[in-house]
Order: sequence, then C-alpha cells, then structure tokens
Amino acid sequence: SRDLTHYTPYNTYRIGGLPPTPIAIPGLASIRAVLHPATGKALYFVARGDGTHVFSQTLAEHDRAVGRYLLHGAGATAPRRGPKRGTAKRHRGGTPIGAP
Repeated sequence: SRDLTHYTPYNTYRIGGLPPTPIAIPGLASIRAVLHPATGKALYFVARGDGTHVFSQTLAEHDRAVGRYLLHGAGATAPRRGPKRGTAKRHRGGTPIGAP
C-alpha cells in the first residue's frame, strides 16, 4: 500500500524509533479495566472472529479453542483430536493473559 511507503514522521515502517507524539490514547473503559480487572481463573484467550472471545483455564482447553477458531475459522467444527501441544504459542490468540 502507498501508505506504507510514504515517508512521514509517524510511519514506523520508514523511520527508526518512535513517532514524535503518541498515536493513540486508551479510552476510559480500558483504563478502568486495567485498574479493576475481572476475577476469574482463565489464563488464555482466543478471539472467535465475531468480536467475542473464548477464555480457557488450561493449555489443553486453549489448544482446542485455537483449533476451532483460528486454524479452522470461526464456527468451524473442531477436529476430533486437538492441535499438537504448544501450538497456541504460535498464534496471535495464544498469549497468556497478563503476559508482557
């Protein structure tokens, strides 16, 4: 895309370092969520593709959700046997909640 090749101080594809000013500011709801997180035992999450998420307590549960929503598309039937252990680490939704 032309936007990626156009030189501006905000195009981090073309310049080194950070832009001269912030490019986004979190909304009040985001700040409140960080200050007062929901309670629960979920360690992993994956986006369903429809704006909602699946939260899992174990890596095995998470791998099944990754198989269903990322590997096979939202709403697809999950395979009888889940993806190989650790597959979640290679997918965008495989980040444990609270990880840096």
